[in-house]
Amino acid sequence: MLPASRPLRDRDGSPLWAALAVMSIAAVAFAAGLPNGRLSDDALLLQERLIDVRAPSLAALFGQSYWADLHDSGLYRPLALVALSAERSLFGLSNVPYHIVNLALHALCSLLALRLLRRFTVAPVAIAGALLFAAHPIHAEAVTTIYGQQDLLAALFFLISLTLYLDAGSGASSIRVAIIGLSFLASLLCKEQGILLPVLAAFLRFQEQPAHDRRFQFQPRDVALLLAFGLYICLRIFALGPDVVPSGDASVVHGYPWWARVNVVIVSVGTYLRLLVFPWGQTTYYGHLRDSLFGLPLIESAAILAAVALFGPLQRWLGKGTIAFAYAFLATTLLPVANVLPIGVVVAERCLYLPALAVSLVIAASVYCAVPARRHAPAVVAAALVMAGLVLSTRVAFRWRTPLRHWETTAADHPRSAGAHARFALFLLSDLGQKRAPPRDPGYGRADAAIERALQINPRQPDGWHARGVLALMRGDCAAAIPALQRALTLRPADPEIGRLLGACR
Repeated sequence: MLPASRPLRDRDGSPLWAALAVMSIAAVAFAAGLPNGRLSDDALLLQERLIDVRAPSLAALFGQSYWADLHDSGLYRPLALVALSAERSLFGLSNVPYHIVNLALHALCSLLALRLLRRFTVAPVAIAGALLFAAHPIHAEAVTTIYGQQDLLAALFFLISLTLYLDAGSGASSIRVAIIGLSFLASLLCKEQGILLPVLAAFLRFQEQPAHDRRFQFQPRDVALLLAFGLYICLRIFALGPDVVPSGDASVVHGYPWWARVNVVIVSVGTYLRLLVFPWGQTTYYGHLRDSLFGLPLIESAAILAAVALFGPLQRWLGKGTIAFAYAFLATTLLPVANVLPIGVVVAERCLYLPALAVSLVIAASVYCAVPARRHAPAVVAAALVMAGLVLSTRVAFRWRTPLRHWETTAADHPRSAGAHARFALFLLSDLGQKRAPPRDPGYGRADAAIERALQINPRQPDGWHARGVLALMRGDCAAAIPALQRALTLRPADPEIGRLLGACR
């Protein structure tokens, strides 16, 4: 059984080789993604959102929503946009430099994870937990996409603020206190997920006090966090108005009945917990969860119940300090993205960047408690898990090498995802058009089959009708293209690309 929580000072901590190993593993895990193309929002960010017309100055970004006038999102992440805008001025539209920056950010976050874990468990477990975090395949979306940089930056500032907060005493210098507050503010201005940091910090400080003398008193470091929170809220209201969460079409539960809204929370939390432990079938699009959202989310409910039921046994087995930290960290970083207050997605793997730290710690601690300590057996098992993480992370990076490959693998992994089949068809048709493929190319047949499958699963899938119209146009059949494109435009009004294709038929 692991010893109770106690701060591990530098003299007790992990050696230099551990820090170097953690940073190296973080870089190696996703190095295969360096030549990857732009996925999902990457192109929209670099080619439309951050062009000079839409971002005339870096300061102006602090008065705009994340997507400005491109579409209503209810998101406020100006510092992440400032960072990407500065990089765009340096790198232009070359993808590799952005991926290098992401790898460096992931390495720094992994190093901070090691530093944080050393406070709550023994050094071997902290090292193993940080290595598992560095190699966790769930980080693929955050690290291998350009838009994922917002999650990395938010996590970096979150970990800096939390670590400095826990290290600071009641007599901390004003400079340290200011850095704690500014780091928290920077995290929120990159992404809102860390908004419960003051609650987590206060809880962990309370837990570190002797059991017979636990009491909470406000200190300058607490004031710094609350001032940062207040300033963030003021900036957000200035830019977006008083709406607390995305509303209207920007909300994932817009128009849903109450029972479906409950299902959204269950599906979000249950899927996140499953992915943290069994990261398989990864994708940037979780449209296949539609069946669970409007049915019975049995698997997701089982995952939540298992996590709750394991709390007691894990606490007795691994120690109260370790499990208190892990569950508190998991809850406070997962709750803001669990659709308790609606957001814009049901599930997004990039939202698991911070929560993965808690699960990595629990897995590492379990290995060191379950494996007999003979001939370094726990270290060997931990190393095997890290290697498995490296293999899976590399696999995901290769499967996401291009948008076409990404949607092809997503449709194969999730055959009930109408959106995956439709988008695979769209990218396949785009590829065929760029290659000027002859009419007999088998790719047209694959696209046709994917379109039929998408519309069979969900007849209201706009990308399916869009793809059907594109395929008809490529075959020179405007009579078939017009009704398909009109249906797509009805389902997704004001889509400029669909409107352009309709204009080409008239």
